[in-house]
Amino acid sequence: MKKLCDLQKKDQVYGTKYTNLVVKNGKIFTNRSIATSIFLLLLFSLAICSFGCSQAKSNTINNDEEKIPAINTYGNTTGNITNGGIAAIQGDWIYYSNVSRRGELYKIRVDGSDKTLLCEDNATFINVVGDWVYYSDYFGDDKLYKIRTDGTEKTLLSEDPAWHIRVMGDWIYYSIYDEGAIYKIPTNGGERILLSDGYILSFPVVTEDWIYCIKDLDSEHILCKIRTDGTDLTSLHDNSVWGLLVAGDWIYYVKHLDNVANARTELCKIRTNGTERTVVYKGETGPMNVAGDWIYFWNEENDVPQLCKIRTNGTKYTVLAEGDFNQINVVGEWIYCTKKVFGDEMYQMGRDTLYKMRTDGTDFQLVD
Repeated sequence: MKKLCDLQKKDQVYGTKYTNLVVKNGKIFTNRSIATSIFLLLLFSLAICSFGCSQAKSNTINNDEEKIPAINTYGNTTGNITNGGIAAIQGDWIYYSNVSRRGELYKIRVDGSDKTLLCEDNATFINVVGDWVYYSDYFGDDKLYKIRTDGTEKTLLSEDPAWHIRVMGDWIYYSIYDEGAIYKIPTNGGERILLSDGYILSFPVVTEDWIYCIKDLDSEHILCKIRTDGTDLTSLHDNSVWGLLVAGDWIYYVKHLDNVANARTELCKIRTNGTERTVVYKGETGPMNVAGDWIYFWNEENDVPQLCKIRTNGTKYTVLAEGDFNQINVVGEWIYCTKKVFGDEMYQMGRDTLYKMRTDGTDFQLVD
């Protein structure tokens, strides 16, 4: 960091002998007296400069910290990955799949400037760590790739159909949905390691020490966890679980009542150790995400689909927008999500289109 005060040159006035007399303004000074005065003045100046420098340095550090791009420890949040990972944030850049077109991988600054195409692959389960973006190419048999954040050096890492990708440290964790299997592979490629040997596990949510997932046992869909080395598979004592994510010490999930075809659901949370199961909201709910103290989720009230939010303690239920929203990704102050748009003859079941809005529901706009 550039120093604001250059103090490389210092007068060493103490420890020197002075013998000549000096007359100034009618008063007699010795060189030693003058030296002492200069020394005291210098000390005072140094104190003032030091204080000013420390204040300026402090402000400069703060300003620099705002300008220095943050480097992700994890490639994306578990909530975004659960929702298809169509958006991720690092520093002041948002990386997203432009679902309104063909899902091409773009980046854009959080203020909406400098929109840049990185590659034309249909990117899902996007992770960003340092100089690399990791993703699955939906139109390319879900193969696992990485590419530089400037759009160069696209690299094939695995030909596996990789879902629910999460990058942590030197490892990429992913699932093969059709197999009900969870693997990990080094970030520079190499041999994959099977973590779920002998089990059918799906919707993995990878944290530092544990993978939280759904164990399909006689169609019961049991909530469980397994260590990231593939050991200690543990049931968390709830079933009929569809969709989950982890935020802090809590697991959030949607529980279907009676059976999976029934529309009645509960939005629940439970401690990662399996205690304190709590129902946060009852209703016809679907995709959800958690950011900070808020749960963002799809809900249907009186046959009207809506994007809503509620505090993690179950208070302050708020409707953000009406529509059939899906893939709810939260990046900073923005929500990126898809919405069904009808009227196109090619898409009789509706066409997914990408929208974004602020987390308070304002600035709702199409991402094109």
